[in-house]
Amino acid sequence: MSDLEESIPVSEENERIMKHRPHPIFRVEKPVKVSKYSRDEWRLLECFETGLVYLDNPVDYASLKKDYAWEKTYAKLKEEKEKNEPVFSKLSAMVKFIRRKVRKLPKIYTLPVDLCESHFADREVLNILDVGCGDGHYSFSIAKSIASKTGKQVIPNGIEISVELHKLADAKLRELGGEVVHSPAVEGMAELKDSSQNLVIMHSFLEHETDPIGLLEACRSKLSEDGLLIIKVPNFACWNRLVRQHKWCGFRFPDHVNYFSPNNLKLILEQAGFKIFQMNFFDTIPTSDNMWVVASK
Repeated sequence: MSDLEESIPVSEENERIMKHRPHPIFRVEKPVKVSKYSRDEWRLLECFETGLVYLDNPVDYASLKKDYAWEKTYAKLKEEKEKNEPVFSKLSAMVKFIRRKVRKLPKIYTLPVDLCESHFADREVLNILDVGCGDGHYSFSIAKSIASKTGKQVIPNGIEISVELHKLADAKLRELGGEVVHSPAVEGMAELKDSSQNLVIMHSFLEHETDPIGLLEACRSKLSEDGLLIIKVPNFACWNRLVRQHKWCGFRFPDHVNYFSPNNLKLILEQAGFKIFQMNFFDTIPTSDNMWVVASK
């Protein structure tokens, strides 16, 4: 990998937080090339075998907790886009506003409710886990919606690495009997009992995890035998990425470290011991920047 490491310079101020990592799916070296989408010191690699694109030199967890926390990087990215592409940013915001007005609730709210209503019909108590739960807004709302529609007791839990977001989420979810672990995702999983969760949700999270196969294996051990895993990630194979190229909204440096397409998302789930429960055409439609999958043990 020496040639790859020399192909993109690393600034002195970031050198201490850069590291090389093995292939995110197989944990060993695989034939790769430096992706044309690499930017500044951030080195993206593309696997010849799987097509997976991933950040080879992500920042460490200590920096993710503070310097690169989601609430900071998102605000900075939004500001840059509004400055560099003011017309496109306004148009994008307008489209999102119209969508909220004319369509039903987003899938992150409806999918968990529908699954809990149909798949867990015989359970009276449901434990749900939101990995990378942010401020707890989604977890809280989803738990309330599931309880309202099914009549079940729903206990929402979460894992969050950001210091500030953890405080907000933990206070919110404790109102419903849950709690939030303040930790990186894989380490946080270790604090949960095996087979204790009925539904695990990763909403816009797996693209952030430097050890995605390890996290998925940990998720599998924490799920009940009838448990389900819901994943939403950016779709690297979408048409918008092909059109927008380097300006695609799915590129976020350095906190997006995995760029999945439908085939390699299926592959990593299978490598972790999961089966595909739901992943239809509309879950991976190329006109959307994101894709969905539901997996079972």
